[in-house]
Amino acid sequence: MMEAFGLYLLKSTLVSGIFYLFYHAFLRKESFFSLSRFYLLSSVAFAYLYPLVSIKIEHHASQPLALISTIQNTINQFEFTEEPPVAVIESINKATSYINWWLLPIALVSLAFLFRFLKNIIQLRKTIYANETIKEPQFTLVLFNQHYTFSFFRYIFISHAVWHSPNGSKIINHELSHLKHWHSIDRMIMELLLIAFWMNPFLYFYRKALEEVHEFQADADATKHIDQGEYFGLVLQQSSACSYSPLMSPFSYKLIKKRIKMANYKSHPIKRSLLLLPITLGLLIVLASNVEINTSPAIKEQLRTNHLTPITPPHQVEAVLLEDDSKPDKQFIAPIASKDLIKTSSGYGMRVHPISKKKMMHNGVDYVAELNTNVLAIGDGVVRKVNHDFVEGKGYGRFVIVDHENGYSSLYSQLNAYKVKEGQKVKQGDVIGLLGSSGLSTGPHLHMEIKKDGHFIDPESVIKQ
Repeated sequence: MMEAFGLYLLKSTLVSGIFYLFYHAFLRKESFFSLSRFYLLSSVAFAYLYPLVSIKIEHHASQPLALISTIQNTINQFEFTEEPPVAVIESINKATSYINWWLLPIALVSLAFLFRFLKNIIQLRKTIYANETIKEPQFTLVLFNQHYTFSFFRYIFISHAVWHSPNGSKIINHELSHLKHWHSIDRMIMELLLIAFWMNPFLYFYRKALEEVHEFQADADATKHIDQGEYFGLVLQQSSACSYSPLMSPFSYKLIKKRIKMANYKSHPIKRSLLLLPITLGLLIVLASNVEINTSPAIKEQLRTNHLTPITPPHQVEAVLLEDDSKPDKQFIAPIASKDLIKTSSGYGMRVHPISKKKMMHNGVDYVAELNTNVLAIGDGVVRKVNHDFVEGKGYGRFVIVDHENGYSSLYSQLNAYKVKEGQKVKQGDVIGLLGSSGLSTGPHLHMEIKKDGHFIDPESVIKQ
């Protein structure tokens, strides 16, 4: 869960950064403000939504995909699970409990941002209820005793003196533009994103860029009814050095040089086509990272089993049958001499687990014999693993893994003692250990598994009768 969350944060941060840098390089100096605003909002939304979306592509070819062939060539090792589901869950829970402590500072900063957000909302509500209000068809005036003017959704906060001054209506026109374009929604969205994802540095640039676009839009609307020189003179006259809440859309002299420049600049219409580039880029990002190829059942089986990890319980993984039409040679001997064998208690395939009582895949064969019966190497090979780190009552207990020629590997588990060491060469019939009941076991027996090129196969299909 923690890994998935971290990957989500990484993806969303990188993508938001890519799209912001494109805006900064190509769009921030253009005068199509509505498109710029749409680009900023849609790109930041895309950055946080695209990791949650997957696209399924049907693949019906009879041959495995190139990806599968590459994986098959790369993953040709034989890995056995050393712990059953219970042990795995316990270790994961411990790791998760440890990692969760690192979430604490992240959560604390988010809480601080949330506190500031709620404080600003409460302060605005108090200002509304504590002062005289005048309801108009399009907006509500809040007459308060401050020398600055700002808007928040349908509320325009203005002082008595400015409201009754000759320039009051001109200032109101500027704030009405913020209301008409619903700029407060943009500000709310950015504040909420910063509460949850404050660690993304590009969100602060997005917020600043949106504030600029808001002012450019409001200036463009206001100067339709007033001379630009007179308008910006009024802006300077009404300026103040006070700080504003991120939720406010203020009438101020902030960005005054940029605002005057943008008020006199008109982008060439052809530059609107630049927006096709980020759209194409977004499609490429989705296709590159969120495509799920839906293949035929046989290919799905190959892909799934080739991704076995050490924490995947072997009895929960279905085996992959050999793809070729020829039957494998029966080149191995049984791991228990016939004179010592009492019975074969459980074969390869689906069965009911004797302890959990659940039906699941049994990827090997169980041989029952007397305690400390010799366990034999089924063929020539090299001992790759001798497990000394095991827990009684869990998993395979003591086990040995032997690598053979032609991609075969064999595992012998639930042993009572070892007779070999890692790296040792063994011959067919050599004693590699003594039969026991270590690990998850109901009594003395040998559990043996065989893999061919990393795939579980039925041991009896390659063992001489």
